[in-house]
Amino acid sequence: MEYAYDAFSRQVLNRVQDANGVREYTRIWNGRQSIEEWENGQLSKSFIYGARVSEPVQMIRHTEGGLAQYFYAFNGRGFVTALVDPLGKPVERYRYDVFRQPFLSERNGQPVNEMISSSPLGNPFLGCGRLWDSDIGSSFGLGSEYDPWTGQVTNPESGPGEPGCENDYSGGENPGIRVRRDTLRSQLLRAMI
Repeated sequence: MEYAYDAFSRQVLNRVQDANGVREYTRIWNGRQSIEEWENGQLSKSFIYGARVSEPVQMIRHTEGGLAQYFYAFNGRGFVTALVDPLGKPVERYRYDVFRQPFLSERNGQPVNEMISSSPLGNPFLGCGRLWDSDIGSSFGLGSEYDPWTGQVTNPESGPGEPGCENDYSGGENPGIRVRRDTLRSQLLRAMI
């Protein structure tokens, strides 16, 4: 995986290489709102927002067959809970664990029994309208990243030793034990295997 960010800490490029080849996703921004997503040089999604910066109300998928429109549903805490079609029928429903890790709970009215943290329709907004990167399991928004595995909010502008870059588990001025986020994640992943 390869990521690129602009001067405002917005993700503008996500390049993924796997068994299916290389896919490149480019995001177009209007201030702090991602308004378009291009996949391999083709417009794939457009987004329309409500009154708040992190309130997407509509996702328009651009496919070879034409346009597919979906609308976002939120719960009282501001979490995206579903994508619905223009007739109001839910096509995807989402649930969250206590650490805000999103999971697909229903697709086209059928329950999903697997622990899937991505949207088959390509919905990039989960949680509180933040961009969800299912490849690494983190959400991004307004200049920070949230990792539900570690419960850390990181700021990409922070440097080593500054708040938001490393987690000082010792507290105070004592350097104590410092665990970098990527190290902790790899330890957790190894423990699960």
